[in-house]
Amino acid sequence: MNNKIKWIGALFLLVNGTWVWAASLPADLKWETNDTDPVFASPKALPGGSITMFVDSFPLTFRTVGPDSNGAFRSFIMDNQLRLISFHPNTGNPIPALATHWAIAPDNQTVYFKLDPQAKWSDGKPVVADDYTFGYEMMRSKDIKGP
Repeated sequence: MNNKIKWIGALFLLVNGTWVWAASLPADLKWETNDTDPVFASPKALPGGSITMFVDSFPLTFRTVGPDSNGAFRSFIMDNQLRLISFHPNTGNPIPALATHWAIAPDNQTVYFKLDPQAKWSDGKPVVADDYTFGYEMMRSKDIKGP
């Protein structure tokens, strides 16, 4: 449980705290991943397919922040925004999402991530660190409140 709290704190700092850019990575980083936790999907589940759902009314906006953005449709958008790591629903351990590996700096205040080189946007362009920088800066922008 203590490990999960540390990760939640690290991710909170990553989203809400100060970003740290380093000219080079510290030499003593211990890279971790988790490819040993059990699969939590049903072995009977078939990959792919489609799902048909409905919403009560057309959303006022497709934005996730700003005016009129907290409607019922917001959860559909947020569920499709993948994180760098996630947590296994049964063990609570961190598992890869868009990052394949992570490392906690010796100061216990900085977390480094290795992005999955296969992670791509819907247009085929790779996900890069600047995408996260853009998201961070956009979420802190004073202009986000405008229509």
